[in-house]
Amino acid sequence: MNAIAFTDTETTGLDPDAGHDIWELAIVRRDPRPGYETKVLYQVRPNLDKADPKALEIGGYNDRFIVPDGHDACRIDVATNEVLPLPLMTVQQRVRRLLHRSVMVGSNPGFDAAFLKKLLDGSTPWHYRTVDVVAMAATRLDLFSQQVMPWRSEDISRRLGVEPPGKDARHTALGDALWVRDMFDAIPGAGKHHLPS
Repeated sequence: MNAIAFTDTETTGLDPDAGHDIWELAIVRRDPRPGYETKVLYQVRPNLDKADPKALEIGGYNDRFIVPDGHDACRIDVATNEVLPLPLMTVQQRVRRLLHRSVMVGSNPGFDAAFLKKLLDGSTPWHYRTVDVVAMAATRLDLFSQQVMPWRSEDISRRLGVEPPGKDARHTALGDALWVRDMFDAIPGAGKHHLPS
């Protein structure tokens, strides 16, 4: 069985090919050993030359970006909020390891995968088939037969009995990655199980 990586990114825009970059990423990795999860949160200094001001506003960049001056990146301890400056290369190595052969689960994971591929200099260490938790839930809730598209993540989440994150956690990489995990666990038949390799 593969590990599952509940993943989310905050970015400077919507298009990695247009000069937009990741500035925050979170991975909640659930390994095949039952109950074993690793939560990591990184920030990376982005190039802001082509940044979309709206994207920065939505993600709270101006209020939340905390990479210390003179550093490329940092890890933020999810338990203590301690900031540990790191070289970008170290973050890249650690993210590659965390995502290695994992199944990436997200809300629109193709978006995150495109930005992660750019951050990782073209490498894609995760399983090629990502899982969109919103589409998975819509299938299990039989929303396709109701011909209601597109779906809002918040609506799907509430149908699953999972309250979406409050404004302090929404559009933060860790808040959204944990939300994806909670939605996944609430989907009938998915629960705390793993996906086949």
